[in-house]
Amino acid sequence: IGSFLPIRAVAPYSIAQRLSSLPQLITEQFLSLILPMASELHGTNDLVRLRKLYLTSTRVALGIFLPIGCCLVLLGQPLLTLWVGAQYAPYSSVLAILVLASLIDMILWPAGLILQAMARHRLSALMALATGVANLLLSIVLVQRYGLIGVALGTLFPTVVATFFVVLPYAMRVIGVDLKTVMAHIYYPALLPVIPTIAALYFLVEIYPPDSFWSLGLISAAGMVVYGAIYLPFGAGELERETFSDIIQRAKTFSKKHLMPRT
Repeated sequence: IGSFLPIRAVAPYSIAQRLSSLPQLITEQFLSLILPMASELHGTNDLVRLRKLYLTSTRVALGIFLPIGCCLVLLGQPLLTLWVGAQYAPYSSVLAILVLASLIDMILWPAGLILQAMARHRLSALMALATGVANLLLSIVLVQRYGLIGVALGTLFPTVVATFFVVLPYAMRVIGVDLKTVMAHIYYPALLPVIPTIAALYFLVEIYPPDSFWSLGLISAAGMVVYGAIYLPFGAGELERETFSDIIQRAKTFSKKHLMPRT
């Protein structure tokens, strides 16, 4: 960016990149549990539970990432305006592309960790290297014609190709799951709630344009509630429901202990 565009263009891209990594950082906290679990299951040759771990962990990762990602994409303009100034609002399209690239990259994380536990991760490592090189080359080509959007697309395109055409098919074959199973247990449950979430966020922004971090937070929370209200009863598995129930119970205990008036 600094070589082909004015140096001031580095700042908005850096800000968009940092924001787009937020859902990954939150999702990563959950994914840190997968590698030791996968190593133990692989060590005992428990392939049935290993496949279940892949399906569940990928669905949960998407269930964490998607509502946050939807908020970043739909509320990108007001978020950038409130955070760094109205002059950065036009770069919300760059943020949206980077969030999509981050989502596609994250889809591979559970599979990559399981492949690592099975000592079958060589292809993933090679494709990560190839994706990095392709990212750089494409960005150099596209930045000269499309500016910062070209750099973002230079990140997106190699990630799409490496994920959906190389690493994901290989991981599914090694782990032993077919496309029908993956669609039924991962993508349909996690992606279907995105539609009403986007509709709710768009409707709220239209009738109540956020002009403060407080209103922005309320709209974001409403979008996440819509996603959770559909995902938990219809798409989630037992793990997600138990986790959500535990969070609610902890919240009730905390409120009774710290917020309720004492007699």
